[in-house]
Amino acid sequence: MPAGHSNTEASERTTAKAVPPRKTRPRAVFTRREIADITGVSLNAVDKAIEQGVLTRRRLGKETVIETDGLVTIALLREANVELPVKTKQLVKRWIAEKQPYAAKGDQTLELSDALMVRVTDLVRNLVAEAERYALDRDRFIESNPHVLGGQPVITGTCIPVGMIAKRLEDGDTIVVLREDYPHVDPRAFEVAARYAKTHPRRGRPAKPWLDGRGRRTSRA
Repeated sequence: MPAGHSNTEASERTTAKAVPPRKTRPRAVFTRREIADITGVSLNAVDKAIEQGVLTRRRLGKETVIETDGLVTIALLREANVELPVKTKQLVKRWIAEKQPYAAKGDQTLELSDALMVRVTDLVRNLVAEAERYALDRDRFIESNPHVLGGQPVITGTCIPVGMIAKRLEDGDTIVVLREDYPHVDPRAFEVAARYAKTHPRRGRPAKPWLDGRGRRTSRA
């Protein structure tokens, strides 16, 4: 997105066909940490966007979640690579929420001024596809059952801890090795487990509470 001066009255222009009326899409949801990991921004940046009203959050059980529209907003603002006024960011948010341009074919463009515009390209659509596939597989392959390993996340239908899979991959094991050890598990479950463990750090006391100098219960951000 080229640099320029923004204004508060944005006009919408598409470089392909007009954006069709918004269609009902499956509402994939992501945690704050998942949004940060998928889009490559910091967790602080996600929290700042929530505070500014650039992201809409809601509660799902005990977690704060953000829908696909919010993920697209963060991805576009990251690609802008320039600091924009909060009102301009909110315009981008509304455009995405109302039109879902990432669901239309061709380049979809929102003009913010004569020199400044945001554009949804195939790069963004690929990111959305990756994120929605992850969300679908996360719900398919990961479960937390209080009667299985005390409720810690496991591969669905097994007693294989997600954290253990992530640790093995981090230590150098490959998907091929894991497939040999667990031939009954879909290999995609291992990939999902790695991202899930990264974006869902375990709550509770650390293994060695004296190391943090406080020795009290810690919680997830």
